[in-house]
Amino acid sequence: MKCKAWTLAALHLQSAKLSSKIARQFPKQNILFATQIYEKVSAPSLTQFQTRLDWTELRIYDINEKGRNHGILLGTKGWAPR
Repeated sequence: MKCKAWTLAALHLQSAKLSSKIARQFPKQNILFATQIYEKVSAPSLTQFQTRLDWTELRIYDINEKGRNHGILLGTKGWAPR
């Protein structure tokens, strides 16, 4: 059975709301977000999520067979690493 790409539509909506709320609550703070990501993520959904942040880096960890790995999307609001 082939897995379809995961979409982040629901996650994007919730994360967008959460990141906006946190940014409003702490406007002068540098914020780091870490979101669990699956290897098979819909590219448009991932891009849409990334555009809400100032900086992002996606890391997929090669632990399982190809297509079944997890990773992390790091993102910042209010700053970017050097």
